[in-house]
Amino acid sequence: MKSKLEYIWLDGYKPTQSLRSKTRVETDFGGTLEECPMWSFDGSSTLQASGDDSDCLLKPVAIFPDPDRASAYLVMTEVLNADGTPHESNGRATIDDDDADFWFGFEQEYFLWDTKTNLPPGFPASGYPGPQGPYYCSVGASNAHGRDVVEDHLDLCLEAGINVEGINAEVAAGQWEFQVFAKGAKRAGDETWVARYLLERTAERYGLAINWEPKPLGKELDWNGSGMHANFSNGIMRESGDEAVFNKICEEFGKNIERHIGVYGANNDQRLTGLHETQSIDMFSYGVSDRGASIRIPVGTVEDGWKGRLEDRRTASNADPYRWRQQLSRPLRRVWLKLASPVSIEAPAARVQPELFYVHRLQALSRVIQISDFILHCCGAQIRNLVQNASGNAIAPRRCTENIRLHCLAIRHILVSLLHVYTCHRVRLMTRLSSIYSGRGCAD
Repeated sequence: MKSKLEYIWLDGYKPTQSLRSKTRVETDFGGTLEECPMWSFDGSSTLQASGDDSDCLLKPVAIFPDPDRASAYLVMTEVLNADGTPHESNGRATIDDDDADFWFGFEQEYFLWDTKTNLPPGFPASGYPGPQGPYYCSVGASNAHGRDVVEDHLDLCLEAGINVEGINAEVAAGQWEFQVFAKGAKRAGDETWVARYLLERTAERYGLAINWEPKPLGKELDWNGSGMHANFSNGIMRESGDEAVFNKICEEFGKNIERHIGVYGANNDQRLTGLHETQSIDMFSYGVSDRGASIRIPVGTVEDGWKGRLEDRRTASNADPYRWRQQLSRPLRRVWLKLASPVSIEAPAARVQPELFYVHRLQALSRVIQISDFILHCCGAQIRNLVQNASGNAIAPRRCTENIRLHCLAIRHILVSLLHVYTCHRVRLMTRLSSIYSGRGCAD
C-alpha cells in the first residue's frame, strides 16, 4: 500500500520564515516517526544554501495523520546542513532544555486575505467596513467573514491530533484566532507550525491567503493588529501559590526588552504602539487582567491562589514559537536561582534553632542550584564545540556526532529538572519559615 508523506519545513527567508513542503510516497508505511527517512531538498531555492552546494537535509521530528488527503501524513522536520549539523535557520534546534514540565498555550491571531483585492474579506474594494466593535466573536454574515475556512481548519487540526483548544473571530473584520496547547516547547512549536500549515492549505481552496503580519492594515489606522499571545507555566508556577514568584518572573522579563523583541516577530513596532490592547514596544509593564500590559497575569491565576500561568502579549503573529521559547529560558532560570538564594533571618531567640535548620537547608539547595546552572552552561558550550569539531572532520560519522549531542542534551535535561525540583522545595520551605515568624508553628 502506498502512503503520502508531506514533509514540512521552514525556509531561510528573513526576517520572517515561510512554510515549505513536498510529498514523498512510501510503500507499506506504518505511520510512525521512526519510519520516516531523512530527505533532502534544494536549499538554493529557499535561501538556505548556495547553488554550488545546494543540498540541505530534512530531519523528521513529528508526525500527524493528514485528514485532508487519502493515506497521508504530515511530517514536521528540522533543516540540517549537508554534514548533519543544524542549519542557522533551524529555530527548533536552539531549544536545548525541552521539558514537559513547561506548558504552553499560543493564541494565534491572523487575517484571512483576499488575493484579488489585497484586503481581508469583509472589506470593500475601496474604503473600509464599519469600525471595530461588532466583529469580535461575531455571528452573522454582516460581521463574521470567512467562517467556512476557519471551521474546516479546526476540523482538520482536531482530526490530525493537533491540540487546538478553541477558535474565535477577532476584533477586526476578517481577523480570526485559534489556540494551541501542548506540554513541552518542541511539541508546542511543532503543533503550532503544523496548524499554520493546515490553515494555509485550507485557505487555498477558497482562493484566500493567510496574512501573518502583525499590522497588515497599517500602524496609523484604527484596526487591531495580530499577535501570538504566549501563555506559559511550569510546576513551580502551578503549585507554589506564591505571588512573589510571579512578580519576580515579570520583573526579569522587563530587564530584557530588546533581546526579547528581537525574536518576537518582524514589524512588531507597527503593532506595539500602546494602543489597541498593547504596550509600547520600548516599555514594559505587567498587571492582573491588563490587556494593555506587556505581560498579563490572568485573573484565574490570582483566584486560584497564585497558581497558574502568565501571558506574554508582546509576541507577534509571525513569531517563531521555537525561538520565543528559547528566549524564555534565561529570565526564568535567573528567577529560580534568586528564589533559591540564601536568606537572612531576624527572629526571636526562642525560635533560632528551627529557623537555622531551615536556613541551612536553603543554603544547601542554593549551592546545588548554582552548581547545576554552571554545569548547564558548560554543557551548552561543550555541545557546540563537539558538533563543530566533529562536523569539521571528514572522517567523523554524522550519526556519531548526533549521538554525542543527544547524550549531552539528556544530561542537560536532567539538570534542568533538578533545578526545578529544588526551587519548588525552596518555595515550600519559605512558606514554613513564614509560619514560624508569624507564630503559627511549622507542622510537616
